[in-house]
Amino acid sequence: MVPWVLSTLGRLALPILSYTQPFDSNMEKEFAALCGSVTELQQRTASPPFERLLNMAKGIFFAQKTFPNEWRQVRHVIPFSSYFTYVLSGKICSDGTSVGCHTYLWDFVNNKWSHVARALNVEHLLPPIRNSWEVVGTVQPSVAQKTHLREGTLVASGLHDSNASLVPYIALMRGKDFAINSSGTWCVVMHPSDRVELKKEDLGRIIFYNMSVFRKPVRTVNFPGGMEFAAFTAGFKKFSEPPDEVTGKDDSLGPEYRQIIRDARVFLLPGIFGPGTHFLGCRPGFAVVDDKGKVALTAWEDVVSGKTKPPVPFARRSWFAALLRLSLAAQTHRALLCADTSAEAPVFIEGPGLKNDHAYGALLAALRPHATVGTSTGITHATAFGAAMMARWVVLGHAGASADECAAELLSGEVGHLVGVRHYAPYEDPVGLARYAERWAQCAAQMTVLRGKL
Repeated sequence: MVPWVLSTLGRLALPILSYTQPFDSNMEKEFAALCGSVTELQQRTASPPFERLLNMAKGIFFAQKTFPNEWRQVRHVIPFSSYFTYVLSGKICSDGTSVGCHTYLWDFVNNKWSHVARALNVEHLLPPIRNSWEVVGTVQPSVAQKTHLREGTLVASGLHDSNASLVPYIALMRGKDFAINSSGTWCVVMHPSDRVELKKEDLGRIIFYNMSVFRKPVRTVNFPGGMEFAAFTAGFKKFSEPPDEVTGKDDSLGPEYRQIIRDARVFLLPGIFGPGTHFLGCRPGFAVVDDKGKVALTAWEDVVSGKTKPPVPFARRSWFAALLRLSLAAQTHRALLCADTSAEAPVFIEGPGLKNDHAYGALLAALRPHATVGTSTGITHATAFGAAMMARWVVLGHAGASADECAAELLSGEVGHLVGVRHYAPYEDPVGLARYAERWAQCAAQMTVLRGKL
């Protein structure tokens, strides 16, 4: 997430930054000297050590250093969602769900702007946080003319996309324990929690807390599942024999799965996109385990470039598709464990990425034998549905309600009548799959440690 900054004229004061913008090592050292070490930052702000500009505070620091003259004109620093609120209504606010999403700017323990906001000298530039359902203004006449929205339409504070997808399930589960995997560009595993608690082994890993619409902590683990799926499938087309491609949906669990799981010799490792990869530094490619248990890596870049061949028979579509989905299921299972999801807690697969992928759902269900894994049948897009629920509260006159009042209203609502759940039937060999997933994690960890030596 990058900052959106406004000048005295209410216009963008800087070029729009991408969160994929590199944050070089010298700037990283300067940022740490000013704001604290990676460990200190994660402990105090519940934000993980993302690379590049995925932490909003890093985007602020990058802008201050790269555009010093333009930065002098900055009068407001707001998150992405709040920029649209401003464009529509002309009113400035901070959306709490965005502020509390790995920005380094929020102190979860004391519920206030963090020491990083003060170190960067931006606390006075950060507008007050508003509840997602609060009305901040109305659609401006100029906007109404361009968009055909009605002039005077109410504009609320808004909310972050992943947090929006969580809202319907908070209502559906009525206070019971659960987790969701909001899949898309990122696979975001979210587990609503009572408190912020980062253990020693969490530090340095992509484990953090979001802020829900009700200002409650949500333990979160994510990885770039959608981006890696796209990159792996695009790369596969370069070495497939015969020429073929892997589609974004798989309803079959053919004999390839059975043999790969039984042998537990070949694993597809993540790491094409460094930011957000749970095994930070893992080198992507095919990990092959020999009879003595030694792991050898066939690097992904070498296979795609034609320098070497993939292990047999993974140049064939059905075999590679199975290996890829096993990797995604193993990553998701690991993320659920790191999110402190109990073995009995239901898991919901959400989002356009994996919601309707039967093979993936069946694999994940088998990895969680004591719980159900399912997806909603009454919601096409949970993010849109959650945002619509916030908008409904505005229409019903709840705009001035407190977070506790709105949470109580949500839990007593009728969402259960609108949303059904389809459960995935687990894959036929949960014991063998659990063994395979454990070996996959061991290979990924080993390749993470050895990356600098390869």
